[in-house]
Amino acid sequence: MADITRPKYTRFGVLPLLLAPFPFLLIPDVFLVSILFGLTIAGFIIYSIIFASVLAPPPHLWNAQNIGLLPVSSLIGMIIGLPIGALFADMLSQRQTKLANGENNPRSRLPLIILGFLISPTGLVISGYCLRPEHFSWIGFAVGLAMLGSGLTSSSNIVTTYCVDSFRTKAGHIGVVINVVKNSIGFGVSYAAIPWYTKQGPVSQFGTMVGLLWASYLRVIPLYFYYKQVTMFSERLIAKLGI
Repeated sequence: MADITRPKYTRFGVLPLLLAPFPFLLIPDVFLVSILFGLTIAGFIIYSIIFASVLAPPPHLWNAQNIGLLPVSSLIGMIIGLPIGALFADMLSQRQTKLANGENNPRSRLPLIILGFLISPTGLVISGYCLRPEHFSWIGFAVGLAMLGSGLTSSSNIVTTYCVDSFRTKAGHIGVVINVVKNSIGFGVSYAAIPWYTKQGPVSQFGTMVGLLWASYLRVIPLYFYYKQVTMFSERLIAKLGI
């Protein structure tokens, strides 16, 4: 009797399976969410690398315990931002669905992203200025890290839920793409963080990240005001690509 529980792969069956999610990067919604999520994670990676490299050597001479406790501020920020990206966003979506006589509209969550637009980049600006040797402030740095954490759990949850809600049958592939892209961005930034900091300084480094984040956030605006057009274009593209 044949073993029907074991998957049968053809010679080229595994590779297409691995590559299947990546055409979704051509979908505007998925691409934007992946980049926005990746840049926020990249900000965290820069934080973790920079503060360990700056605080451990002279003149600060922080020990490993103190350096390790500093990221607690990010946890506090994430806890603060979590209800915004989850509970409040769901409440806003449910209210909009009720007003629309039961018709769900994924874009109803997007207005709350304005909080992440204001909080995360502002936290990066504060951190950049607080890392200057002449005006060093670990408290300001910790506050900036908390603000970035708050923006991560609020904005990233909102845009990811929006994307999955728009293409529910493709949620698995979309989740894979988002995770691969954000981790790839973080991996690349980890190599450039120290040379970038040494060459340009904290204000320029964190300021560049702010610009990239704001550029990504601003691209959410067309997703809200032109939701139907963007969705129709994405659905046609999905059908054309056969994904």
